[in-house]
Amino acid sequence: MEVKEAEVIDLNSWEEADRRDMEMSRFFKPQINIPYTLTFSAWKLTQRKVPDFKDKTKMNDRVVLELQVDNINGKKLAEAKEWGILPMKLRQLFRIPCMNGNITKKKYQVMVSGEGANKQYSLSELGDK
Repeated sequence: MEVKEAEVIDLNSWEEADRRDMEMSRFFKPQINIPYTLTFSAWKLTQRKVPDFKDKTKMNDRVVLELQVDNINGKKLAEAKEWGILPMKLRQLFRIPCMNGNITKKKYQVMVSGEGANKQYSLSELGDK
């Protein structure tokens, strides 16, 4: 049996590497200071165990907003990506669009800025899908 050599693709920048990571992952994780135009196909609130912020060996129950991202920056995804949102500040930005049903009918721009305790989130409605 012949073993084929794996294809190696040279990436020209860190941005290209980040973009490829996002394409290959089943999860969506926004990068700092990059605005994203997103649409969502579904949402739900769950409670699950997640690693403690300070002690990663400890698990805590947390409320998570799970969004199914079906379009990123105008590119329809073949398979929706899950975005599990833990920070309450960010969950609160999505509260009204989820409650009034607009979360699956509109486009949104999302941006995360800052680091650690100084992290800030912005959410803007951009219009219909």
